[in-house]
Amino acid sequence: MDLREILNYAWIHNLKLSEHYEGALIFTKAKGNRLWTIEGKEYLDGTSAVFNVNIGYGDNRVIEAIKKQLERLSFCSPYMICDSTLELIKELIKLVPNFKRIFLTSSGSDATETAIKMARQYHQMNGKGGKFRVVARWISYHGDTLGALSASGTPNWRKSFEPLLLNFPHIAPAYCYRCWFNKAPDECIKECALDLERCLRVEGKESISAFIAEPIVAGAGGAITPQKEYFKIIKEICEKYDILLIFDEIVTGFGRTGRLFAYEHFNVEPDLLVFGKGVTSGYAPLGGVLISKKVSEIFEKTESDNFINAFTYGHSPVSSSAGLEVLKILREDKLIERVNILSEYMFKRLQELEKYRIVGDIRGKGLLAGIELVKDKDSKKMFSDDEKVGHFIERYALDKGVLIFGRKGANAGMISDFLVLGPVFISTKEDIDKIINVIEEGIKLAERNFL
Repeated sequence: MDLREILNYAWIHNLKLSEHYEGALIFTKAKGNRLWTIEGKEYLDGTSAVFNVNIGYGDNRVIEAIKKQLERLSFCSPYMICDSTLELIKELIKLVPNFKRIFLTSSGSDATETAIKMARQYHQMNGKGGKFRVVARWISYHGDTLGALSASGTPNWRKSFEPLLLNFPHIAPAYCYRCWFNKAPDECIKECALDLERCLRVEGKESISAFIAEPIVAGAGGAITPQKEYFKIIKEICEKYDILLIFDEIVTGFGRTGRLFAYEHFNVEPDLLVFGKGVTSGYAPLGGVLISKKVSEIFEKTESDNFINAFTYGHSPVSSSAGLEVLKILREDKLIERVNILSEYMFKRLQELEKYRIVGDIRGKGLLAGIELVKDKDSKKMFSDDEKVGHFIERYALDKGVLIFGRKGANAGMISDFLVLGPVFISTKEDIDKIINVIEEGIKLAERNFL
């Protein structure tokens, strides 16, 4: 039985079994920002896998760090802690000194769950046990576990699990291109932020523990980026009504937007910050929560129940050593500085695509960019669900050996098709040119087929 026959026994994430995985890519090796299939075809990775392989594949420094750790100590119970995990925490705290503690998990979804539970227990310890619900935004994604999915504003991904999901309210996204309040960006910067206050009044502020948001909405919204003042208003509302601000930086953390964390662009610090993906650059599973002094001190001072929330691999020495080496590489190779240089070039090239009729909006920061595709540029008319023009361009790029994301999104009727890019930090300008040139050819072909 060859590998393609074994596909009949696999269940690839988020793909329909009815599709029989025809043409599924089976990768066998990777180096830098290139991958190769078992047939030997080469692909340029334009999305850093799922926005996590930031420093690139096959970096021998990380591989050697993992090997040495495996030889010395391969596992540590989550009820104990090892030196490698403490070294990682020390390095992270040095980078974000305004946070007091770090809770490590196995993944980003686990980290979101942890933050939701921590926010609830924080209020309970403060004598406000009625505060347990989390407000989130439509057009958002925070993970696939039940609590994280309850917060996610993705109707198409939620619908099969609705009976299981928690009653978490959702508010309007900070989506200037399709403002939910019919305002132009230069006319208004706060209606979508004030929607949080409206929600608190309707739902009852006494039941709300936290507000969670991605600073820049990546996969669910094609790099939707709010105006700079947006999160300042959100923070003021959170403080006014005694709710915690949680930033989901699973995608945007560790340099993706040109800063270590995207919240730095908005000069607003959250009470809890959820991270994952880029912390180990895909070399090992790891996530976590950065915890502010305000939240940490309640748990330190209050004589109450423990925070019962443990993950078998939360204190993995192997993951910690991978994360430690990745942080070192980001610093020594000046990769975040490189992100800013490449970003300027990438967005300059992307602006050239505005001339095409189906290109409605180009947005993002750093090496995270979205291109929203429209049926009509003037009216911003969306493509219908069955046209799947984003997927069409993604498949075209795939045929040309370039990996990008093209999708309708998981938000029925809220957003049109879009493309998302997230190149590896070590990419060159020539790589950026190849990715955008292929996208441009795909857009031309899409205009002939869909207009």
